[in-house]
Amino acid sequence: MHSTKLDLRIWIATMFLVITSSKGISSVVMARILGVSQKTAWKMGHAIREMMDQYGARSDVLSGTVEVDEAYVGGKPKYQPGKTKSKSGKGTSRPEMLVAVMRGGDARATVIQNSKGATIAPIMRGWIAPSSTLMTDGDPTYKSIGSSFAAHHSVVHKRQFAIKQTNAHINTAEAFTNQVKRAMVGVYHQVDRQHLQA
Repeated sequence: MHSTKLDLRIWIATMFLVITSSKGISSVVMARILGVSQKTAWKMGHAIREMMDQYGARSDVLSGTVEVDEAYVGGKPKYQPGKTKSKSGKGTSRPEMLVAVMRGGDARATVIQNSKGATIAPIMRGWIAPSSTLMTDGDPTYKSIGSSFAAHHSVVHKRQFAIKQTNAHINTAEAFTNQVKRAMVGVYHQVDRQHLQA
């Protein structure tokens, strides 16, 4: 931002648009509102999202009750007659995202290479305070990681979506990932893997 030729008011307006749009805003719409080219709007939006990501990395750790989930993001592969159907879930080639949401508070999300314990454990320990109560789905990967926190409750979705006695659910984390997915489909239409983190 320090070497920009754009007026500071345009940057502030861009920050406002990026921060206040709950599902995101496309560079085409931003360009129309700000009176700049689509390419300029895209670069500005990308720069602001990168700054927000850097700020998020320095933010306080999540505490209290924290829900963790992972999701596969990106468009569904096109159906092509004669080719084998693409896999879904753990066998898919789509990028995977790890999400941690503090109930009533902040959220963290990052793109991960895989959902193995060795990959996600250090990320979770960096994001979540050891005194927190961890809520996850029934994925066995979380069993060993859960011992790093004060308490760990998991919900096996094949049986139920919430456990009333312990208030165990990951609905907040799933709502967060669904909002990201809706933004990708409804606002951006397509996000390349290389730009997914920003």
